[in-house]
Amino acid sequence: MIISLAWLENNGLVAPTPTLPAFMQENLPVLAAGFWGGLFWAVAGLTSLLAGGLQRALRRGARRLRPSAN
Repeated sequence: MIISLAWLENNGLVAPTPTLPAFMQENLPVLAAGFWGGLFWAVAGLTSLLAGGLQRALRRGARRLRPSAN
């Protein structure tokens, strides 16, 4: 894909980059901060869910490995 895009660009066949609306251009720092902040919290939430599931699985596996007291 990268080679194809490089070939197209060298031959002048790449479409021009679209311009952003004026509202977006004026507020680009705020939009960028919102995007990266949202991405951060989404990854943090998914990591928390994964860690919780991993802890539950480890506890369940540890209970199975313990010798019974009988």
